[in-house]
Amino acid sequence: MLTDEQIGHSLERYHPCRTGLHVCSVDEEANEPITVANFPFPDDASAADAFCSTGEEFSADEALGEPPDLVVDLMSDGSILENFSMTRQMLGRFDTFLRTLAVRKRLSTAS
Repeated sequence: MLTDEQIGHSLERYHPCRTGLHVCSVDEEANEPITVANFPFPDDASAADAFCSTGEEFSADEALGEPPDLVVDLMSDGSILENFSMTRQMLGRFDTFLRTLAVRKRLSTAS
């Protein structure tokens, strides 16, 4: 059973967003999940659209090369709805891709 101190330490390192995309990994020494990045979205529909777009572009298949070492969770009201695996090397491109999607969405709604 985990002690209160262990639970507190784990919660400091694992803090997914309520609604959006949460990127996490596993601390091999402590064998616990850790948050790598959060990409919050204002609503479930926007988060789901971004999840579908990023999943198509960045989902890693171990058979195709590098084994995945990150998991991207689709979060809705604090719950994980779906996820896909990705390699850490793709994280920078993933961030840029999401920012580009956000700009495009703002431009399309402004027109």
